[in-house]
Amino acid sequence: MPTEEELKKAKAEAESESKKAEEKSVDCAKKKGLVEALEKTTHEQYKELLGTPIVDSLDVILACVREKYKELKTQNNAIILKIQAETEKANEKSKIDKNLPMEESALEKLRVEKAELEKRIATETATKNQKAKQEEKLVKDLKFNSKDDADKALDTLKRMVKNLKENFENADKECGLKRDELLKIQDTVSTLRNVVANVYEIDLDSEKTKKNTLVEEKNELLNLKEKLVSRILMNKTCLENIQKTAKESKELEERFRWMNTLSETANGGISGKERISFETYVQMNYFERILRRANIRLRKMTSGQYDLIRRVDELGKRAQVGLDIDVIDHYNGSIRPVNSLSGGEQFKASLALALGLSDEIQSSAGGVRLDTMFVDEGFGSLDGESLQLAISTLQDLTEGRRLVGIISHVEELKSKIDKQIVVEKQKHNGQGSHATIMHW
Repeated sequence: MPTEEELKKAKAEAESESKKAEEKSVDCAKKKGLVEALEKTTHEQYKELLGTPIVDSLDVILACVREKYKELKTQNNAIILKIQAETEKANEKSKIDKNLPMEESALEKLRVEKAELEKRIATETATKNQKAKQEEKLVKDLKFNSKDDADKALDTLKRMVKNLKENFENADKECGLKRDELLKIQDTVSTLRNVVANVYEIDLDSEKTKKNTLVEEKNELLNLKEKLVSRILMNKTCLENIQKTAKESKELEERFRWMNTLSETANGGISGKERISFETYVQMNYFERILRRANIRLRKMTSGQYDLIRRVDELGKRAQVGLDIDVIDHYNGSIRPVNSLSGGEQFKASLALALGLSDEIQSSAGGVRLDTMFVDEGFGSLDGESLQLAISTLQDLTEGRRLVGIISHVEELKSKIDKQIVVEKQKHNGQGSHATIMHW
């Protein structure tokens, strides 16, 4: 038999175990509630995910859950990537918003510079027109048609001046001689008068004869003197006219020299300088802008291989240049003449230049719009890839409400153009050609 102490100890242990059993029972009840709640939640989530209630075994459910988990994980990864892409776009937009004021400021500065350049061009054009009018007026005022004619007239006048000077010197010498003779005659007359005064008998006839002879000589000397004075006055007048004409000729020659220099400068004719006329100099500014716009099209059609540039070299000092074109080949870094391109590449360059000119005219001419363009042939020289790039460029133009017409016999274009005018020759009925409008 157990002792009382053992019974108390056993009772205490029984009560302790009973208490633990109750705690375990309460804990089990709580866990059962949690299990039931989890089971209910699981049923609801399963039905929400798969659309049907749980009817299969746990393995099947776990397989379905795993499959759904993979699908949701894939969707989650796609959403994460999309979030990252949108975040990058937001960062890019933030950068653009940050740089936008600077770009707008630079654009405004370029607009101001453009206005100043246009103003300078207008001023230079007005100055050129004024100089041209002045040159035309000066040319009309010239007494001679050319510098050679003026030089010939000047040489003639110089010869006349030289002859007049020689005649004047000869006449002056002859006048001096006659003056000396007159003095001698006057001395003779004085001597004869003294002789007559001392001589009582005079031969009157002889003296009358001598007198008549002396009178005739005197009259001849007076006539000669009058002729010489008249010639001297005429020569002096001619000399003054020649000097005046020579002075005017010199002034005209000086004016012709600086006008000729101005004309050669405006027409690009000064040796040792670039032979660029004023008209070409103005056109070069617009030509550079047309090339920049054309390169946007050409890069797309050549996959970034080519750029067009205006030729600048030492040939400008020996020949008229300024609007020649070279091409930059970005694949090998070379610069070569544009005529070294192949037929297809030249067609692309021509098309790009035409589009660049159209864009520049629309940009510079205010409200002018070039809404229609026709391209005649050239597509037959393109390979497949080049043809596709050219068509893509022309399609981009049509998206801006432009009409682009293509005149070609290339069969591949038929599948690319939805509206066509097909022209067929009528060989037998004598009606010429027949046109049909096609819509696809």
